[in-house]
Amino acid sequence: MAFTVTLHTAGPLPPAESLAEWLTQQGEPFEPEGPHHLGLRALPVRLVVEEEEGAIRAQIDINPTVPIMRLIDLLFDLSVVAGADVRLAGSGAVNRPALWMHLADEQ
Repeated sequence: MAFTVTLHTAGPLPPAESLAEWLTQQGEPFEPEGPHHLGLRALPVRLVVEEEEGAIRAQIDINPTVPIMRLIDLLFDLSVVAGADVRLAGSGAVNRPALWMHLADEQ
């Protein structure tokens, strides 16, 4: 099942290069997939930096082997870096437990 999580901020959004550097510091392997796209290799996540909208979109593909807690930790740590709220498409703003429930229900 696919989910979209959006990290929307009113302030300046870090560019994709900064997110790539942050992912490297976190030890999270990724592949650049274009100037504004980063595909994570260890998690089924693709990050899209939408500078004009002031948002980072995380496209998530949940399957039975995804380590959900690691995924949630990554998304909420990224939200701190971006200074953004975590919003699940179709549900609005979510906290860690609510996001965990949504993803675990689909897993």
